[in-house]
Amino acid sequence: MMKMELKPDFVTYMALLSMYTQLMNVLHAKELHCDIIKTGYDSTLAVGNALVDVYAKCGKLEDSLNQFENMKTRDIVTWNTIVAASKRRGKEIHGCILKLGFELDVPIGNALIEMYSKCGSLKNSVLVFKHMKTKDVVTWTAMISAYGMYGEGREALKAFEEMDTAGIVPDHIVFVAILYACSHSGLVKEIREVHINFLLRRIFILVSGTIGPYSFLCLLCDAPRFRWSGEMRRDRTPTAR
Repeated sequence: MMKMELKPDFVTYMALLSMYTQLMNVLHAKELHCDIIKTGYDSTLAVGNALVDVYAKCGKLEDSLNQFENMKTRDIVTWNTIVAASKRRGKEIHGCILKLGFELDVPIGNALIEMYSKCGSLKNSVLVFKHMKTKDVVTWTAMISAYGMYGEGREALKAFEEMDTAGIVPDHIVFVAILYACSHSGLVKEIREVHINFLLRRIFILVSGTIGPYSFLCLLCDAPRFRWSGEMRRDRTPTAR
């Protein structure tokens, strides 16, 4: 093609990268990468994703991460590719991240926490968690689940409280994770407290939309009085003769 002076486009590069990925031919992939940079197609998102993929599947994780970091734009395919690489060869890719001094992106960090917990290393899950500067609800869920897997219910509860303090709103998956952690640690009292916490949050979301947060708090404060007055009414109800 080059001898015929036909200029390749991004479709050509995509096809070649796909072929090199299947052949596990990283040498030709690197040569093609140089040509892609010269022609300016390295800024094309689809080509960038294909480069991340070919390096990852050929075992060149450092090159895959470098390509990932150099990409100015990323989409769901980019993230899925690098996260899949993290799950396949997590320890190695984690080593590359530390070696290159990259910050742990949230999806990669989440994948590493899950990977380490399933590979029997709670310690490394905690290290990854602490190294992450940014955490989302999935991060906290992964860490709470990891504690639960190893019977560390108290640590799971502590993480749950820290999550609340950080202003991360828990979803139903977080509550399932914390209940699982408490049940595997025999924390019966704490299970009840978490359950009540979950119910109150659900009620607050439903009720505050119609009567407002202040009115909802007033209802909570008056709840004991309402219950007491209800009991009084029951006591005063005449019994059938």
